[in-house]
Amino acid sequence: MLVVYKLNEVLFQYIKNDGLLPLFTLFKLHSLSQNYFFFSPEFKIAGTENKIEVDIAVVLDSLICLGECKVNNNWGDFNIKKFEKLVDAFECKKVIFSTFDTNKPNSKEQIRFLKESLERKNIQMIEFDYTDFALILNK
Repeated sequence: MLVVYKLNEVLFQYIKNDGLLPLFTLFKLHSLSQNYFFFSPEFKIAGTENKIEVDIAVVLDSLICLGECKVNNNWGDFNIKKFEKLVDAFECKKVIFSTFDTNKPNSKEQIRFLKESLERKNIQMIEFDYTDFALILNK
C-alpha cells in the first residue's frame, strides 16, 4: 500500500487557517526568554459556561503566560471576562495579544480596559503588531 504524505496540503491549511500569527508570536516570545520556554498548541477549555479557545499558552522564564491572536485586529468576538477569569485561574503574570495589523491591540477600547484591569493585578501585557514581525516576514 502506497502512502503519500501531503506536506504541501498541511502547510497550505495551516496558513489558510491563520496559523502563521501564533507561530510568529511564539517565535517572538522565544526570543524574549532568558532561561525557559515551553509552549502548548492552541487548545479549547470547556466547562459549565461556553468554551474558550486559547491561542497562546507558554511558560516564559518560569512564568505562565496566556495570549490571544487576531490577524486583522478585530477583537469584537473576544470575550474579555472569560479570558480574565482564565488568566486568574492559571495565575498568569503576563498576557500576550498579537495582530498582523499595523496598530497595537490596545488601540481597541476593550483591550485597553482589560490592560488597566490586569495592571491593577500586577499582570504585564505584551503586545505585538505587524512591525514586530516585519523582520520575520521580510527574510
